[in-house]
Amino acid sequence: MSPADEPATQESPTLELTVEELSERTGISVRNLRFYTTRGLVPPPAKRGRTAIYGREHVARFELLQELQAHGLTLSAIERFFEGIPADATAEQIALQRATLRPLAGTEQVLVTRKELDARAGRKLGREELESLTRLGGVTPAEGGKYAVTDTRFRSSLHLLDLGVPTDLVLACEDVYRRHSKAMAEELEVLFRETVWPAYKAGDVGADQVVAMVSDWEQGGITSLVEAFTEAVTEARRTLIERRSR
Repeated sequence: MSPADEPATQESPTLELTVEELSERTGISVRNLRFYTTRGLVPPPAKRGRTAIYGREHVARFELLQELQAHGLTLSAIERFFEGIPADATAEQIALQRATLRPLAGTEQVLVTRKELDARAGRKLGREELESLTRLGGVTPAEGGKYAVTDTRFRSSLHLLDLGVPTDLVLACEDVYRRHSKAMAEELEVLFRETVWPAYKAGDVGADQVVAMVSDWEQGGITSLVEAFTEAVTEARRTLIERRSR
């Protein structure tokens, strides 16, 4: 993990950075740091003699700004978002805003030529195979005769083709996963909004605890989902076997 990705909650309360050190930490140029400060997105830095000093709250605000930019927000939209954050917000409170915005980790797509695509497959792909991979989401045609590929998705789709699993069956299964995953996401969002957030607002749960919870949500959720799915499938198989044995 790079310094810019480290959560602000791990920092010393007495963190002090010059504008050059802040630039190195966040990856934002000194010029832009000063520009955003003049726009009021962050509080003015403290002064040590003639040197501007930035603390944990500044780091957290600039990291939040980068998160919002990654979501495609314009500067005007970012300014409106920051208007809702109190000027005296702590680094933990700002980090909470950032954590709730951060999408779940995904695998980055890369653009490859047809030759590179065949190399990834380990063979020259036929027209029907390419069409099936496209339907399965393992490959997405792009401009210039190239293809957008997500490595894990591509390998999974190719493996299913090699096993001879009908594409329509795979898509039908994915539809089931997608519909139930959407329902789960909606229920979890309600749970967070009606349980976790009120506890945070009431002071029963600290901002750092909520940040940790959101940060670990994906891995913990995947583990729970796999365990629940395995138990459900096992039970369904057991029921089917019992019915056949009667």
